[in-house]
Amino acid sequence: MVPGTLLKNVLHHDKEQIYLWDYMPIINKYKQEDIRVYYKPDEVLGSGVEIYVLEYVSMSSHEKWNPLAMEVKVIYYAICFFDGLRHLYMNPYEDKSEGYLNYADLSLHIKVYEAMQSLIEKYCRDWNA
Repeated sequence: MVPGTLLKNVLHHDKEQIYLWDYMPIINKYKQEDIRVYYKPDEVLGSGVEIYVLEYVSMSSHEKWNPLAMEVKVIYYAICFFDGLRHLYMNPYEDKSEGYLNYADLSLHIKVYEAMQSLIEKYCRDWNA
């Protein structure tokens, strides 16, 4: 198994803890929440949103999504401006594995893309211009 990073240690530009952001849960076919789409709109509504998609790797607690006990993997990082999705990075924090996902469940990734699209439509004022 690929080791993860403690949820509390996933930081935005080395300063802000991602788990404190708002999120959208992605539920798998077993009705479990193994992926979360964390997002933070820009300060001005309509000017953009940043998105981190985190996937569960392992945990040392019975409380799932516990920031002190759960290991996650950043599977997507997106930067969206007023006109929509500008940059999308897949597996951005893996050395020599950027752009590669192992055992990717496409049905879950479709849900992730739908969640990201809904955020783009909500926070990027000119996304469809």
